[in-house]
Amino acid sequence: MAGMNCRLDNRMNFTMGGGAPGGSKGRVNYGMHNELAQGAMSRAMQLQQINALSFAVDDASLFLDTHPDNAEAMRYFLDANMQRRNALNAYQAQFGPLFIDSVTGQGWSWETEKWPWEGGY
Repeated sequence: MAGMNCRLDNRMNFTMGGGAPGGSKGRVNYGMHNELAQGAMSRAMQLQQINALSFAVDDASLFLDTHPDNAEAMRYFLDANMQRRNALNAYQAQFGPLFIDSVTGQGWSWETEKWPWEGGY
C-alpha cells in the first residue's frame, strides 16, 4: 500500500487520501480563515474554532499513532496544535479561563461566571 497523503492549506482545509486503489479521500473545511482575518469573533465562534482545532489535533494524533514516520501528518499536527493554542489564548484573554489548568494568578472567577443553564458557556 502506498503512503497516505495529507495536506492543510491556509484556509484550514485538510485533505487526506489513501494511496491504495479505492482508498478514501476526505476533506474537512473548518471555515475559520475569514473570521480570523477579520479580527474579532463572537464567543460562540471562538468556541467553535477551538472545538474544530481540538478535533483536528486529536485526529492527527490518532493518525500518527499508526503512521509515526509521516512527515506531512506531523507538520499538520504541529500546525493545528499551534493554531489551537493561539485560539485558546485569544479566547482566554477575552473571556477568562476555559480549562482549570489555564487559571492564572489574577483571581478565581469560576463562581462568578454564568452556568450553562443560566445562558453561559
